[in-house]
Amino acid sequence: MFSNVSIANKIGNWCDRTWLTIKANPTQTILITLVSIITILAWGLLWLYSISPYGGYLHNPREFGLITNSVILNITLAVIFHTTVWLLMCIAMMLPTTLPLLIVWQRLISNHSNHRLLQGLVVGGYLSVWTVFGFLLYIADKILHQLILVTPWFNNNYWILGSFTLGLVSLFQFTPIKNYCLQKCGSPLNLAVKAWHKGDLIYQSWWLGVSHGIFCVGCCWTLMLLMFVVGMGNLGWMLLLTSIMVIEKNFSWGQRLRIPLGVTFLIGTLIVVVVNIP
Repeated sequence: MFSNVSIANKIGNWCDRTWLTIKANPTQTILITLVSIITILAWGLLWLYSISPYGGYLHNPREFGLITNSVILNITLAVIFHTTVWLLMCIAMMLPTTLPLLIVWQRLISNHSNHRLLQGLVVGGYLSVWTVFGFLLYIADKILHQLILVTPWFNNNYWILGSFTLGLVSLFQFTPIKNYCLQKCGSPLNLAVKAWHKGDLIYQSWWLGVSHGIFCVGCCWTLMLLMFVVGMGNLGWMLLLTSIMVIEKNFSWGQRLRIPLGVTFLIGTLIVVVVNIP
């Protein structure tokens, strides 16, 4: 196991929030380029759809379930549409934040004959967690809007939903679980080395992606929740939130933004309440 320890020690010297300063080797360059291309394609597809005649469904995907006379077909189409758009959003917004993990894992498995498959399993496991989270959000969103429709007062005071979400985002920024998940998500070395030492790399690669995804959902779920308020087709908000998550997770000074961001969202909450309250 000497080689394992040796490689892990070398990785440890640069992995912990300093990965951007390391000179990339050819394999690492290919990995970064591939992730960049996939991310750009996801952004491009979302932009093209947003300017298409069907772009309104991005801002209000619930309407997608009203295009046929069949209830079952409407529900099926709405779920497929939501899952596709959500997955594109996760690729566009969250995939770039996984680069530190993918770079660490690439160095550990570089001599493995199926290293491409193993990387794919990591990405698949990671995106599967976000897909499940997005599906749960979709169900919660449907239930919430059904309640709004049958509550005239709440339907006339829709701003309360936005202020509540902003308040939730601001308060979560101050919680220990946000800090814990952010540290775990921003320092993937331990997760990667543990997975590598356990053997059965096919399963461990997938579970590494799932584990990393759970921590990332744990630290970013409220930020992604905002997309349901502003509309999943709002590319400006997507770009802003992506920048916040990339900085928080992947830069040495990113965690210091946690409290200022919480204060900023809290001020935004108060502004929404003051502007809209009778």
